[in-house]
Amino acid sequence: MRDNTLSFHSVVWFVVLFGALFVPDQAFAYIDPGLGGSLFQMFYLIFAGAILFVVSPILVFWKKVKGALRGRLCKDGKEKDEKNDIAI
Repeated sequence: MRDNTLSFHSVVWFVVLFGALFVPDQAFAYIDPGLGGSLFQMFYLIFAGAILFVVSPILVFWKKVKGALRGRLCKDGKEKDEKNDIAI
């Protein structure tokens, strides 16, 4: 089974950063948010970055733990579940 951790995290980072950086900037290009809106955007970007900084390693760790558990529970490497194509 191929490990797609890097590509998965690359997509997650791209989507979140695109949504966090591009979308508010485009909205603010047409509307003057004032000081309150600027502060909101600043804290929003810091919060989004902090969430990604915490969640990304947890997802990588969970994927490795899940793979290790799946490998330990494997009785015979030749037995495979046809539906999921994983060893049982």
